[in-house]
Amino acid sequence: MQPKSSYFYFVSNEMLLPLTQCMEITTLTYLRILRCFYSRREKELFKNRYFFRMHLALIHNSIMTSHDLIVDGSRGYTLPTIPGKHSDLKSISADTMAEVLNGVYSDRLHKVTIVDCRYPYEFEGGHIRGAVNMFTRDAVNSLLETQTTAGKRHVLIFHCEFSSERGPRMYRHLRSQDRALNQDHYPKLNFPEVYLLHGGYKAFYESHGDLCDPDSYTPMLHLDHCADLRHFRVKSKTWTAGSEKVSSRRHRSRIFPSGLDF
Repeated sequence: MQPKSSYFYFVSNEMLLPLTQCMEITTLTYLRILRCFYSRREKELFKNRYFFRMHLALIHNSIMTSHDLIVDGSRGYTLPTIPGKHSDLKSISADTMAEVLNGVYSDRLHKVTIVDCRYPYEFEGGHIRGAVNMFTRDAVNSLLETQTTAGKRHVLIFHCEFSSERGPRMYRHLRSQDRALNQDHYPKLNFPEVYLLHGGYKAFYESHGDLCDPDSYTPMLHLDHCADLRHFRVKSKTWTAGSEKVSSRRHRSRIFPSGLDF
């Protein structure tokens, strides 16, 4: 099957249905559609496992988005989200982040981990209270080694200086590794509820500096840290180069199209 115009199509027994129309179908209809994939006709059309999984991912993602459910479909999002630069990621505002720190959602969230993806000198120059500094993929991978309790909401919130590149990149990496780790238990995930802090540390500091430790802000391009910038840029690339090669070989058959929070 090939994409037509800006839409992907999936096959049922009787028709081709635009992905945009999936937004209206019920969960029961969705399950019936999935069963259609296993007929002889659909097996012929989807001999290529990549395309089979791709279409399955598109259907699943559209339904999860339409009902505003977290990506394993088990429940709704706890925190209010806002439109952001990265349409495939769920973003929260600086004000919502402040509410989380002030305990507004403590009755609904078992644990919150704020993942600061900036370089160490930026983190030491001021960070959101309680955040952990993880600027390499190896460090982010360590999150998947932590024990998660079934039924308990352990939420991750990623950010970098502007939440423009480093934070979103680590968010997507975590989701990709989580999917690979739970490939035999789809759609289960260790961390199905993940957010991106809109505007990053800069936006949060400007409106809630009292919730930062220390109450200061060190930009990545600060003139006093040119050598540090070069050092940590090299380290972040070195520490992830090997794992990227292994990951690309091991999970090539499980790659999904970009733009999906899947």
